[in-house]
Order: sequence, then C-alpha cells, then structure tokens
Amino acid sequence: MKLRLPNCERGVHSLRGKLTLANVGLLALGIVMATAVSLMGMRHYLLAQVYRDLQNPEASARELAEFEKLSKSGSDKAQDHDALDDRK
Repeated sequence: MKLRLPNCERGVHSLRGKLTLANVGLLALGIVMATAVSLMGMRHYLLAQVYRDLQNPEASARELAEFEKLSKSGSDKAQDHDALDDRK
C-alpha cells in the first residue's frame, strides 16, 4: 500500500528548489577545488624543501641544530613557568 501526496512527483520543480540545489552543488564544487589547489600547493612547497635539503645537507643540518636549540630553550621556559605556578 503506497501513500501518495496529491500532485507530488519525484524531483524538484519549483524555481526556489532548483536554485537551492544549484547553490549547494556549486558550493560543494568550490570546496573541493579549493582543497585540491591547497593540497597541490602544499605538495609543491614540501617537495621544494626536500630537494633543497638534499642539495645542501650542511645548511639543513645547521637549521636543524638551530631548531633544536630553540625548542630546548622553549621547553626550559615552559618548565620555569610551571615551577612558578607550583610556588603559588
């Protein structure tokens, strides 16, 4: 036993419904395209960094040492901050 509403068939027939579906479709397409462009840009940047590091290993080792020094000083500051909080 099927229930049918009068004058109701499948599909969107009103202009408002068609415009809404078109807007949703274009929005979804825009989000997909923006994501694809972002991922392609990130891939290009990361590959360029890898190639640069492979061509000049001394510079990349120097940058790594600087990063480790900065991260160590940052963790020391965090420990000092935690020690100050413990005194209160």
